[in-house]
Amino acid sequence: MKKLPLAIALLLFLSANAQNSDWILYNEGNSDLPDDLIRSIVFDGNGHKWIATNGGLAEFDDVNWNIYTTDNSPLVTNQITSVAVESDSIKWIGCYFQGGLARYDGQNWSVYNESNSGLPNNWITSIAIDSSGHKWIGTNGGGLAEFDDSNWTIYNTSNSDLPSNSVEVVEIDDNGILWIGTSSGTNDSGLSKFDGQNWTLYNTDNSGLAGNDVTAIALDSNQHVWTGSYYQDMSYFDGQDWILHDTVREGGSGYATTIAIDNEGSKWIGTYGFGNTIGFAKFDGTNWFVLNENNSELPVNNVLTIAIDENGSKWIGMYYGGLAVYSGSGLVTSLSSSAEHTDKNLILYPIPANDQLNIKTTNNETIKEISLYNSIGELVLLKVTNGKFASLDLSKLGNGVFYVKVNCVESAYVKKIILK
Repeated sequence: MKKLPLAIALLLFLSANAQNSDWILYNEGNSDLPDDLIRSIVFDGNGHKWIATNGGLAEFDDVNWNIYTTDNSPLVTNQITSVAVESDSIKWIGCYFQGGLARYDGQNWSVYNESNSGLPNNWITSIAIDSSGHKWIGTNGGGLAEFDDSNWTIYNTSNSDLPSNSVEVVEIDDNGILWIGTSSGTNDSGLSKFDGQNWTLYNTDNSGLAGNDVTAIALDSNQHVWTGSYYQDMSYFDGQDWILHDTVREGGSGYATTIAIDNEGSKWIGTYGFGNTIGFAKFDGTNWFVLNENNSELPVNNVLTIAIDENGSKWIGMYYGGLAVYSGSGLVTSLSSSAEHTDKNLILYPIPANDQLNIKTTNNETIKEISLYNSIGELVLLKVTNGKFASLDLSKLGNGVFYVKVNCVESAYVKKIILK
């Protein structure tokens, strides 16, 4: 088993110009979003976004909102946990605690629960739909349910090799194989592979899986598996070998809650936890790029779900941070390593820096604010100023790579520096 270093060419995502932001933010205060806790986001065949919130189900067509709650629909609870779309139009809605499962075709609703169907538990955690239209429904305590619109088949610890009845996430690969993440708080869980007949369990005892409580699963174009586990590293499995990516937790106690893969194969990871969680990160196979509340417009670092639309925009649902859409590059990917670090409008010196870094503009722009970030995106120094020259006292910082963001009245600049 191979393990990558803690930080492989870790770079920061920073907006190049605050007036041309690559972010759009939706919350209860500025939109009709019913609640700022978002657990799931999917797109239908018309490009409408279906958003599972703690205040109901939201439909958004980029202009108008439709909100479905217990007041105007048969939903049993407003706490929605998951949404899946079948045949571009039928929505399957999973609910929290006693809410059960709902089906909505745009006009008619059906509600399934323990009392009126074969659903084994009313707390739905995940929904996946296979190529035959079978719904695979993960529950919190009732195991995994398969529903073909007529019949229910239940898989649990008593009648199958499912290691735990608490299913966190279900994904289906292009070959129709199910990948199931379970949790238990003990060693009785892990990542399960099910081909319809045979079960294979991967856990920390028999594989390179980082942790047995699996919280996120994504499948890349090669059908290789990427997983996140509670307060553990992110794991990659190609069918034979495992690799751990521990940069997800670097500098904090977070874990990967969600993983989305774009058309270029880059992984977009949302994290959740306490302390210095990374927030929202991109991994392109070599480099990590990090966005968080300190270095971007991301309102909070606790990200619960990410969905990528046909334009490549990332739709980010947060734990009491609302909905964010990130559509730009904003990447600091070619930072100069020359001795001067000059820009046509900005000069930083000396480079490498020592106890003091001097910053001046050459085009009469007024510097309003200077932010200094370490290599994992943490804000370590902030200075508010008002002039064409400023200096930063770096005497209390250790050696290493840092990023300086200089905000002027009409523009912003980002520079990489080395402190020795």
